[in-house]
Amino acid sequence: TTTQFIAACADPWPGALVVYRNYGFSLDPLLTLPAPATIGETLDDLGPGPVGRFDRGAKLTVKLHSGALAGVGDALALEGRATMAICGPDGAWEIFAFAQAELVARGVYRLSRLLRGRGGEEMLAARTVPAGATVVLLDRAVAPLASGLSSVGVTLDLRVCPADRDAGDASFVTVAAT
Repeated sequence: TTTQFIAACADPWPGALVVYRNYGFSLDPLLTLPAPATIGETLDDLGPGPVGRFDRGAKLTVKLHSGALAGVGDALALEGRATMAICGPDGAWEIFAFAQAELVARGVYRLSRLLRGRGGEEMLAARTVPAGATVVLLDRAVAPLASGLSSVGVTLDLRVCPADRDAGDASFVTVAAT
């Protein structure tokens, strides 16, 4: 079971990014992120919603920092084709799907026909997530980082850098992930 994922975006995108695990004075390459993820933030609150059926009334407006969204219809939403993760103020991520995505301004989409708690976190669908929450489209640009019960609670000291740069380059970003 995968317990943690990683995604990145940048404008402009520098090309593939290498994710290293930092072990003091040594770096172990873990994976490569070949493409930017579709990442953004919510412009309005996401209130509690039903689980196991489409929420016909809720709409969520998101502004993307990168990428684009498209509606997929009910059948493909049920299959998980248009699935996003949203981070609540408690740091917990809820996975939801959307069937419709309407472009309402440059980089701004109104999502509707939401399916909440898709990743087994039904209790998170009962909370309100305030505007300004981070959202990430769960597609091929999101990579598994850690898996198995032994990874739960373990802090990873990561360094991320464009693949065409040296490990000592100043463009490295350091991230701690638990």
